[in-house]
Amino acid sequence: IYLGFKPIAKRFSDRFLVFFAIVLTLAGSFVLAQSLFRPPLLLYVVGLGAIWSIAYPLGQTATLALFSKVLAGLPAGGFLGVFSATGSLA
Repeated sequence: IYLGFKPIAKRFSDRFLVFFAIVLTLAGSFVLAQSLFRPPLLLYVVGLGAIWSIAYPLGQTATLALFSKVLAGLPAGGFLGVFSATGSLA
């Protein structure tokens, strides 16, 4: 997702990509919640794959792109570093 983000961002707006990442995270969580104690391996792979392989990188990259647009004219490097560091702490 990280390497292919530029063509995706040309086709869709950053707001749509963040919304899509949230929906995909919720869908992956719903798949995992279907079997709370010991999910079948296929459901586990699909749910976590949707969340960690697609939704998280797409959402993080689109959110950072939106954040850098909000900071237009300000030195964004320090702010983006703080934004990424606090996201890693959460």
